[in-house]
Amino acid sequence: MITCKRCHSEKVRIAHPRGFWETLQTILGIHPFRCRLCEHRFSASVWLVRKLPFAKCPRCLRTALTGWSRRHFKPSLQMEIQLALGAQKYRCEACRCNFVSFRPRKEIIVTTKSRWEHVERVEAQAEAQNATAESLLNLNDALLKEREATVEKTDRPVKSGQRTIDR
Repeated sequence: MITCKRCHSEKVRIAHPRGFWETLQTILGIHPFRCRLCEHRFSASVWLVRKLPFAKCPRCLRTALTGWSRRHFKPSLQMEIQLALGAQKYRCEACRCNFVSFRPRKEIIVTTKSRWEHVERVEAQAEAQNATAESLLNLNDALLKEREATVEKTDRPVKSGQRTIDR
């Protein structure tokens, strides 16, 4: 993953090359980037040997990809030709770019902090619901005991909807 050299954020985007030198570097695989947080501009190589066999987003070069459906995206003629030749449909979750590639997708296991926070939040909500259900059951039991005590005080059993008068 390419990170900002100043603030170490992963929220970077490819910047447009300025001048002949940066254009030449882009052809050689050294792209200019700009951080979305601190606006720092820097260059970085995209020729990471361990990531070469996998598909990358053409816009942000990330490898965390999902698929897309023809119901939600109409591919261009060039994409249609590539799909007919056997390319795969990919979507970058970070920048929402839909593209096709002949390379396979890199499988990424999601173990981010936000994912675990979500799991903990769901578990806490479930525990709160269980506690609420238990308190309702306890309240229901207390009401039933109170009704049984009322029935024992009177000579005849109380039918539902009927009032008792204590004399």
